[in-house]
Amino acid sequence: MADRLYTRAAGIQVFYSMVGAFFGLIGGTVAMAPLDSGAAMVIGAGFGGMFGAVFCFLLARERAFALRLQAQTIMVQVQIERNGRAFSQAASA
Repeated sequence: MADRLYTRAAGIQVFYSMVGAFFGLIGGTVAMAPLDSGAAMVIGAGFGGMFGAVFCFLLARERAFALRLQAQTIMVQVQIERNGRAFSQAASA
């Protein structure tokens, strides 16, 4: 379970960055469209894509941190259960 959460945390950062870059490209292109200049649209798309990717990556870091924390909590609970079982088996023997 914890391994899946760690894998998911890593995947979330990549996915959010790609989605942010995609929407940033579109937003930057649309924002520069009224200028009727192809170069301005390309520059707007570039800056929009970079901004979108960085912004969404920062959002994803927070989400990934929460997932990693949840994975650590699961691992601690499993270890507590193992220790409790070992203690109860030693006490009953």
